[in-house]
Amino acid sequence: MITQPLTNPTGLTRARKGFAGYDWANSGYVTVVTTAVGGPFLDALAKAGGSLHLLGLSVAPSLVLPATLVAAVLVQVLLLPLLGRAVDRGASPAHLVRRLALLGGAASVALALAPSWPIAAAATAVATVCFGAAMVPYNALLPRLAPGVEADRLSARAFAAGYAGGGLLLAVALGLLTVAPFGLGKGALVRLAIGAAGLWWAGFATLACRAMATAPNTVPDQTPAEDGTAAAAHVGILRLLRDLPQLRRALIGSLLLGDAIGAVVSLSATVLTFELWTSQGKPASEATSTLLLIVLLIQVIAAPAAIVVGVLASRIGTKPVLVACMVGWVAVLGHAATGLHTVRDAYVLAVGVALVLGGSQTLSRSLVFQCTPADHAGAVAAANQLGERSTAFLGPTLFAVVVGVTGSYRGALASLVVLFAAAGLVLARVRPARGVADAAGYDPVGTYEARRLALPDAAVPTLSGRAVYAVVAGALGLLSRLSTRLGIDGPALPGGGVVVVANHRSVADGPLLAVIGRRGGRQLRMLGTAGVFTAPLLGPLLLRAGMVPVKRRTDRAGDALRGARTLLADGEAVALFPEGLIRQETDGLPGPLRPGAARLALTAGVPVVLVGTWGTERVIRPGSWRPSLRAQVRVAVSAPFDLHAALGLRAGPVPAPDEQTVTAATALLHERLSAQVLAAGHRAGVVRASAAAATTA
Repeated sequence: MITQPLTNPTGLTRARKGFAGYDWANSGYVTVVTTAVGGPFLDALAKAGGSLHLLGLSVAPSLVLPATLVAAVLVQVLLLPLLGRAVDRGASPAHLVRRLALLGGAASVALALAPSWPIAAAATAVATVCFGAAMVPYNALLPRLAPGVEADRLSARAFAAGYAGGGLLLAVALGLLTVAPFGLGKGALVRLAIGAAGLWWAGFATLACRAMATAPNTVPDQTPAEDGTAAAAHVGILRLLRDLPQLRRALIGSLLLGDAIGAVVSLSATVLTFELWTSQGKPASEATSTLLLIVLLIQVIAAPAAIVVGVLASRIGTKPVLVACMVGWVAVLGHAATGLHTVRDAYVLAVGVALVLGGSQTLSRSLVFQCTPADHAGAVAAANQLGERSTAFLGPTLFAVVVGVTGSYRGALASLVVLFAAAGLVLARVRPARGVADAAGYDPVGTYEARRLALPDAAVPTLSGRAVYAVVAGALGLLSRLSTRLGIDGPALPGGGVVVVANHRSVADGPLLAVIGRRGGRQLRMLGTAGVFTAPLLGPLLLRAGMVPVKRRTDRAGDALRGARTLLADGEAVALFPEGLIRQETDGLPGPLRPGAARLALTAGVPVVLVGTWGTERVIRPGSWRPSLRAQVRVAVSAPFDLHAALGLRAGPVPAPDEQTVTAATALLHERLSAQVLAAGHRAGVVRASAAAATTA
């Protein structure tokens, strides 16, 4: 990776102030619009609109807000990974944050001015998407501005600024709603508060982003891997989490902790309303002003608490202080379960939440990004943001189940200690110092090469591996019937050890061979580039199913043939693409073959089957992963033939064939494979019968 270091101390200080300033900017939107008045405002507009119809469907007013938020989450699922990749490829995080903040602020103003619920719903969705999306480039700046343990203090400063800014704007909004100046009604004042939050967000974000623009930028190294792929250059989140175990544990623990905290914060209002008002015969509306004051109290106390926790973490260590905060959460839940009887108890609960809230949030974020390589922070930030939305159902679900079973709101809130315990168990395994060192020295190319070389050469699949293969091949067969016009001509594959040789036109060829083998009654153990076997999830699945990695362009490339001979000796069918790389010439014929297939057939002493395919490049075109539906694909499978007999050699294995014999065998395989390809093309109607017959003859 190539990192452009920031050598100007003044610029670094300014960028860090801008980082904290953006939290000040966006927290006003969170406290005023998201937490306090935005949801009720949209609900009120929807209910005032009477019968709701959208795209010919009738929509209940009560569903407008949740449907809007769900739509916003779905958009973010698509958008956030793209933003993370853009940051890791060199896009300026500050510029991305500024554009998203301006758009989100404008959407908030549009929400304030909305005359009807469709406009309000659209504005809410846009603002929600922009807020979540901006957090990706914003959080990606943390390891660049404050590498290692320095992240504790900067994260704490930012959260403190956010609590202060959000609390200030919420206090102003509550003051206006209470005093109602200039004879303004409540509806007008709510609109004013929402519009002010949007302008606050956009205005302060613009100033913060100017400061953050002095942050260092990173540009990924596009040098391809040794086997000619870009697998090592583009490091996705799954590969990062596999390569960096401390990052994996920190991220999982942080998501569990965040879900537990979010559940406590969001559900506390429900618990307080029930325990202190509705269960005592009082209307729930009386709780509104108290709950808003509690939110304001939490904002005020959490700001200095976050600063104190950041200082303690920098002196004592991130993990011990974070564990102490989690113990504090357990105490808070204990108080909620046993000591919540009066409004005064509710304020005590709020103080307890405020004391541990800021510290927990700031340290969980800093721990994740301490273990994150700066050049890949965009991918981690996107995963963290998506993870927050993916795991956010755990706490509310647990709460709802406990309430349904026990009928106790207190017990349901106390049950959330299970999530804190789960987060603690995961975070206890994080070694922050090791995570910082791993992140600082992370070399994706070197790690990729080491993992590639460490792959096993071959293994005869177990019963479970054969079952996995059968399930996957069956699914591929069904998919091929639905998505392509596939025709396979030729005899079934023979039993026992056999070498299957096929031409290579598309990434669809491997799955197609699995379908061909299944229809021929065999499971094919394929040789493929080792880079594919390093992929998370897919790689272990391929190895378990008996596939063989080829460590091309290394001194261990020949090990794949030794592994393939082991499989053949056990009676397996082994398949190869001896062209090596995908051939993109338009004539459709196979290119020059590498000698591995011929050498394997000679040394193993087994028959050869040629599989010619035509049209797979139309299923998935070279350089693309987007399939085309209903493409015509034809396959011509040859009868098995004895390569030894064709060359005038004795039957049986040839332990050490000379180069002349291997060259002659390779030429013969190329000739026969070309004939099969032309036969497939003839059956597809794109090759004249005379040309196919001439080549076959």
